[in-house]
Amino acid sequence: MIPRGRAPGRFPPLSLHTKLVLTSTVVLIVVPAIAFFFFESMDWRTDGRRAPSGVGLMPPAMADLPAGERAAAALFQSVTTRTAGFNTVALDPESFSSAGAFLTVLLMFIGGSPASTAGGVKTVSIAVLVLGVYSTLRGRANVEGFHRTIPWAAVRRAAVVVIVMFALVSLVTLLLCVTERGERLTSVFFESVSACGTVGLSTGLTPRLTTAGRMVIMLAMFAGRIGPLTLLGALGGQVSPVRYEYPEEQVVIG
Repeated sequence: MIPRGRAPGRFPPLSLHTKLVLTSTVVLIVVPAIAFFFFESMDWRTDGRRAPSGVGLMPPAMADLPAGERAAAALFQSVTTRTAGFNTVALDPESFSSAGAFLTVLLMFIGGSPASTAGGVKTVSIAVLVLGVYSTLRGRANVEGFHRTIPWAAVRRAAVVVIVMFALVSLVTLLLCVTERGERLTSVFFESVSACGTVGLSTGLTPRLTTAGRMVIMLAMFAGRIGPLTLLGALGGQVSPVRYEYPEEQVVIG
């Protein structure tokens, strides 16, 4: 029986959640793929010499690949940073550009979509916060997207997830800086985000970790696997609703 109000052969309308997932997924695949292709396939060494370490002009990781393989490697890199955790190009600082490493960290932090096995803060959380910023800049009282209003409870949960994950990454990075003295901050930070996002990518620091550093990484992976919001709820215990409300007062932002 065909539901009333829908023509035969027509698909049911997509929910707001589905639209956010599909839109954010396409954007996070296409845009980073183009960026990786640009960052890692272009040879920035105009004089043919190897760029010295620390100046941000690293040898490109994909420059020696044919054009088709470069495009495939860039596309795979944009996908694997949020899901699989496999790498087809070298990620060490001597091969991977600083721009590519920073973009990889951002994608690992975002992760996959809700209810998936991927880690990170999830695509919908970032999409909701982006819509919140956009709605605020437009002077809207509510957060809107695709001609729908997003509840403020969902916006708050998205903000909590991002803040808790940022705090977790910061704590893990600080602990690894203590346990892994002598290592580059960029490598330590990359390792921390990869562990908290349960990605599995590494710049080569993993085999050199001390025993204390391995313990920190294992705990970070466990916390990232169960999710920041679930972890926060478990640590905070059961929240009992209150039957009162404090007076409202404005504060200065920015």
